[in-house]
Amino acid sequence: MASRQQARLAERIADVKAENELLREQVRRLREDPTFIEEIARREFGLIHPGERVFILRSVPAAPSAAAPRTGP
Repeated sequence: MASRQQARLAERIADVKAENELLREQVRRLREDPTFIEEIARREFGLIHPGERVFILRSVPAAPSAAAPRTGP
């Protein structure tokens, strides 16, 4: 029982360390990489450059299918 709990805790520690490494990399990029900041601004806030065009595509419900009337025998 204790060994299973220890294994779960070790796995959780590894997960948290990996997550921390990803967060450190994001912090580094936010400090040093202007294109990363731009990417986030565009994705999260919908920002665009002057002169760019935005196209908003909406789903259109499918037209009801009309059964063709039968003609002749």
